[in-house]
Amino acid sequence: MVQREKISSILCLCVVAMAFFVKPLYAQQAVLFDPHETFKSMSYPPDDLYRTANGRPGVGYWQNKADYKIVGSFDTLSRVFTAKMTVTYTNNSPHDLHEIWIGLAQNRFRKDSRASALTPVNGSRFGIQEYTEGFVLDEVSVPGKPRSQLAKAGYELMNDQLKIDLPNTLKSSKSITLSLNYHFTLPVKGSDFMGIMPSLNGSIYQISSWFPRVVVYDNIKGWNTNAGYYVEPGTLDYSINVPSEMIVQGTGSLVNPREVLTKLQFDRLMRAAKSDTTVQIRRPEEINLSAAKPPGSRSTWHFKADNAGDAIFGLSKAFIWDAVKVNIPGKAPALAMSLYPVESNFAVWQESAQSMKKILENYSKLWGAYPYATAVNIGGLVTGIAGPGACFLYYKSNGMANGLWPILNHELGHNWFNIMIAGNGRHGWMVEGLNSFINHVNGEQLKRQTAFEMPDAVQWLTKAKPGQTAATPAELVAYSNFALLSYMKPAIAINLLRTQVLGAEQFDPAFRGFIADWKFKHPMPSDFFRYMENATGEDLSWFWQSWFMNDWRLDQSLTEVAYVDKQPEKGINIKLLNKGKMVMPVVVEVIEFNGNINRVKLPAEIWQKGPEWVFHYPSTTTVISVKIDPDQCLPDQDYSNNTWQGSTVRKPVPAGVTAKKVIEQYLQAVGGRNKAMKVFKAEFEYFKLVDGVEYAFIRTVNEGQYDTEIRLSNLLYPLHKYTTKENAVQYKQMGTQVELNTVQKKSIQQMCQLFPELQIPESDMQLEETIQNVNGTDVYVLHLDKGKPGERRCYYEVSSGLKVKEVYLGVEDFNLLYSSLDIAEYKPVNGLLLPYTLILKRAGENIVILKKKQFKLTIN
Repeated sequence: MVQREKISSILCLCVVAMAFFVKPLYAQQAVLFDPHETFKSMSYPPDDLYRTANGRPGVGYWQNKADYKIVGSFDTLSRVFTAKMTVTYTNNSPHDLHEIWIGLAQNRFRKDSRASALTPVNGSRFGIQEYTEGFVLDEVSVPGKPRSQLAKAGYELMNDQLKIDLPNTLKSSKSITLSLNYHFTLPVKGSDFMGIMPSLNGSIYQISSWFPRVVVYDNIKGWNTNAGYYVEPGTLDYSINVPSEMIVQGTGSLVNPREVLTKLQFDRLMRAAKSDTTVQIRRPEEINLSAAKPPGSRSTWHFKADNAGDAIFGLSKAFIWDAVKVNIPGKAPALAMSLYPVESNFAVWQESAQSMKKILENYSKLWGAYPYATAVNIGGLVTGIAGPGACFLYYKSNGMANGLWPILNHELGHNWFNIMIAGNGRHGWMVEGLNSFINHVNGEQLKRQTAFEMPDAVQWLTKAKPGQTAATPAELVAYSNFALLSYMKPAIAINLLRTQVLGAEQFDPAFRGFIADWKFKHPMPSDFFRYMENATGEDLSWFWQSWFMNDWRLDQSLTEVAYVDKQPEKGINIKLLNKGKMVMPVVVEVIEFNGNINRVKLPAEIWQKGPEWVFHYPSTTTVISVKIDPDQCLPDQDYSNNTWQGSTVRKPVPAGVTAKKVIEQYLQAVGGRNKAMKVFKAEFEYFKLVDGVEYAFIRTVNEGQYDTEIRLSNLLYPLHKYTTKENAVQYKQMGTQVELNTVQKKSIQQMCQLFPELQIPESDMQLEETIQNVNGTDVYVLHLDKGKPGERRCYYEVSSGLKVKEVYLGVEDFNLLYSSLDIAEYKPVNGLLLPYTLILKRAGENIVILKKKQFKLTIN
């Protein structure tokens, strides 16, 4: 979509306010819009050293750091994970800290946990399905009073939080190293975060939330003990000891591949790191081959990652293992790896490494370089979750809308939101919404399906009444609103900000800048709002108010279209009304009989003075239709008032006017009944060029036989060909005969006639009692076969008698010549008035405006 400043100059000049034209029509309608409410400036926190008024980190911005070193061991029989962890915590804040809070995510599985208490009776995706003891803390130590000594820490266990009281105050710019020894039992059913899946060649273990994680301390709330997924990016160094037949992969780069892989696997891994073609590190036929190490032995897999305050990993002896190089602009290539069992949807999963490559490369090109050296996708029971550089997907995922590609696109997108942009998970739209937006752009550019299609989401939003806003903290969002407010509505909003409000040329650099400036930092919603405004030079308060801060509705309508001085060649004045509290830019599409289809784009600021706006459009011929939001990309509550095709005012038909007289007036207008009956031979060809291909509509008359063809110049056969002679009717599609029923034959026979009015029995015609207005012209309305299958409605201009439109009213029928036909620009040809412009609409197709190419006419 074009930006506001790039609207064509002629249309810009024609958009003028016309106060004399505005009538208080909105006072008679349900208008909720108040410009003082919608356009009031957003209230942001004061500018300070940490967060600036332009939405960037300030010169004094600080962020604490947690670096982890973990040595763990997993027993596949007991499902017990045991580990020793040290965490070096650096206090970069200006405050002295007297305690450190640690999140204990495994404690959600305890019977007495808050997560257990909040699980609905009928369950939920992330509800608790199985109880464990959670994290069992074997030892917690901190540096003692003599700083050279470690001492058992005094701590308080509060549900899923651990508060460690420090014996020595942690001063600003100082670090402390804590030691935690712990163990937990991996649940088989782990709330769709983790779990165990039996497979043909051994169980698959997907493990997340597996180490106590330091809570984020920031300048907004201090210790964020009740945040959602909110991570302090740091250095992660972890080792996992497992039975030697197991393959382990997850967050981070494998430090010791020679120690844990066979020579063949190692060589393949090295080759994959340089290959744009997928390399199988472990093939299906190799899964049950004897390992180099003796049965019962164990191996330690060692991983490291920077800027990863969390990690997920999977292990199994059942894995097929694929890998491929990912080319990252401006930095060293990464390695994408996919691990899955043989019973997965194999045809789809064997393409998954290549899918990862394309997804990550395009995200990197669009929004900034992928930040990790590896990306891992592990198939198992978990539907779909992400961690730094790794994700779990359901092993049976296929190629459909909720299948492998869309979910992979989504989970890998989390590396940008909210891993690289390490926002607070309480702001659900900043996590899932911004991610869903980049998923949509990625799918659009790579021509792949995403988890939801934007038009479907917009339609859903028009019907939804959540009663909550997108800014509602995640823990307060009702279950029924979760998908709408966390994923769909913010994704729709940011997509419309990009396509309808700013344009990609203005939006994309600003959005990239936000990601670059806040990389591995903790932005707040106000930082995002301010950044986008300052980077684009726009005051977007109305947008944030409409989409995020309030549960407002959009209802834009088209209330009046009038020809200047009632003369089409002088142009039209168009009146718009904004009824809902939400505002958006308005796209107005005008279709004229001369073939012009133009769009005017008006900025949202047209509503700043009130709910009505009037502008002039310089049409030069009769206008067929005026439509706002022609692509229906906005969640307008009522599309029925978005289109004008004539005045709704009706007048009574004068006394004495009958259906027969209307037909006679028409035949007289085109040249007379006798002359119309004497057409012996004729060929009328209309055409339109579409991307270099000629679309042709050809009518032929030859001694009582009528042929009508629709041709495309690049096809050998006519796309559609209709032949009628007396009562015989034939229809061929691409040269193949199509069987027709009686109703279809009768309709086609009349549609193919040059002047069907010559043949229609008076008994089949019924005149409506009122005069209507079509395209700004008063018309008589004649029904053919009213109330019967195949009913059609014909419109004849009151003043001239000429036919201006015909509409088929029956069930949508793809075999008919047209579902509607507009007729205009009558000009004399051998004494008959014939239309030089047709607007053809076939069932299931867009309208085509056809202009006269050549006419041949012989009259006896």
